[in-house]
Amino acid sequence: MKPTDVQNHLRRYLPKFTSLFTDTVPATVVVDSGVATATYTTGVRDTKIDEMIVIWDSSSLNAIVSVVKSGTEFTFTTTDVHDLTLGVSRTATLEGFTESVWNDEFELLSVPSPTSFVIRSVNPNVPSPIDGSLVGPGEINGAHGVSAIVGPSAITFNVPGVADQTLDVTLEFAPRIMVVPTVERMDEMYTEHAAGDFWMFVIPGDANASKDRNVLSDGITTRLGGDDPRTRFIEPYSLLVRATVGEQLAAEQVMDICRQELLRPILQSVLGFKFDQGVCDNQSFRFMMTGHHMAEYSGQTYTHEYTFESAFDVTEGDLFVPEHGAFRDLTLNFNYTPAITMTAHTELPSDD
Repeated sequence: MKPTDVQNHLRRYLPKFTSLFTDTVPATVVVDSGVATATYTTGVRDTKIDEMIVIWDSSSLNAIVSVVKSGTEFTFTTTDVHDLTLGVSRTATLEGFTESVWNDEFELLSVPSPTSFVIRSVNPNVPSPIDGSLVGPGEINGAHGVSAIVGPSAITFNVPGVADQTLDVTLEFAPRIMVVPTVERMDEMYTEHAAGDFWMFVIPGDANASKDRNVLSDGITTRLGGDDPRTRFIEPYSLLVRATVGEQLAAEQVMDICRQELLRPILQSVLGFKFDQGVCDNQSFRFMMTGHHMAEYSGQTYTHEYTFESAFDVTEGDLFVPEHGAFRDLTLNFNYTPAITMTAHTELPSDD
């Protein structure tokens, strides 16, 4: 897999769960004809064209048109298609009801159709009036590139196909996540930052053939081809988080953040994702975590390492194929009576 694929994936999704790696700026966004103009609510920022910004807190409202009660289960029907998926979505969030007890997050039980969903609630009756909505993700959520700088406190970015609207969001600028080949290069690129600035460095490891004899492969025991030439490779990755410790006596605050507060956001951002391996049999192997630990403490900086790995199979479709043509004619005849004879005729392709 490409190390930059891991980097770009983390840049896009990690700000959804933590703002430790970005500069956050509250803003009001006005979308007009596919162009979004973001005006900072507070402060100014020195921004560059094509600088990456990430938005994850915009939302959309899908009006509820009917509710049916069965015990503690309530079936809601929406005006438009929703994005709830059982097994992926664990809850459904409602807002805008006159009865405020319904403006909350509820356990999602099932999704009978693209315009209905079932939740569990202890509320005794269906909402009256039915004037609320299902909260869904906003159309501008995700990563964007700055297309123009309007001034010290306003930028524009393109959102083709998004309906005209005005909304308040948090802009997350320039995620501090980058690929480096070695720890030494990470040290060279890292410069002193104010205490609390967190950086993440993605370092690929050496991909090696798996020694698990359960795989259908002779690729690790002989150089000869087998009936099923399949070798499984394990490709490791390190996500190194570095932060300055400031006046902390022993990096205790940064260490607490890395060992607990950052663990779940990192897992939610990348654990289980299936990266493209670029081989013929592109198996759907997930990006899995193998551990985390303190990597270095220098007195001024603290570095924590999260280790991951993914697998891929090299199969027959990846083998070298000699450049030759097919036989035009191949005939082999055996005759045992009255005498034993054998005739073999082969016509090779012409040179042209």
